[in-house]
Amino acid sequence: MFGDPVINPMGWEIKQLEDNIVFLTSGSRGWSGYFADDGEMFITIKNVKNGSILTDNVQYIHAPETKEAERTRVKEGDLLISITADLGRTGVVNAEIANYGAYINQHLSLVRLDKTKINPYFVSHYLETDAGKKQFESKNQFGVKAGLNFNAIKSLTVIVPPLELQNRYISFMQQTDKSKFAVMKQIKSTLTICTHYKILGGM
Repeated sequence: MFGDPVINPMGWEIKQLEDNIVFLTSGSRGWSGYFADDGEMFITIKNVKNGSILTDNVQYIHAPETKEAERTRVKEGDLLISITADLGRTGVVNAEIANYGAYINQHLSLVRLDKTKINPYFVSHYLETDAGKKQFESKNQFGVKAGLNFNAIKSLTVIVPPLELQNRYISFMQQTDKSKFAVMKQIKSTLTICTHYKILGGM
């Protein structure tokens, strides 16, 4: 739909992420004392992958009522980027996670974008391509010990097609993902039925 993201054959406008950022921060450190078996979510690198936030193995937390907690609490549409260790993992906070309540740790950066100009899901998808991965590799400021600072995040470049096209692309991708999930769920259900049938001597 948009052509090769590395060579940009369609000539889409290219902008630095900074041009569309309305808020940028990193997560909290030293919060292990607030860990709990219930409460709100504490999102770490392991929960951020391929444009999604995974919650099947998330740490829960009773966050303190502090300015730091207020700063690191996520909102719907926030783009999360790993800034240490495995650089460049991205995910976007959906409404369900935002309404439940979640915070990020110090290994993640929270990028709040102007959604009237750019779709955070589109940016996440773009940063997961070779075009994005190459940028993360080149901006690694610590060499052996991986790390990104705010200036590196701001200077990341993305192609910026018209917002309508970005939204259409993301809508298509999300619908495709739902269809894949439904098919996999049906296959799993069918395999379970077949296994039970075999155990009962039907095959």
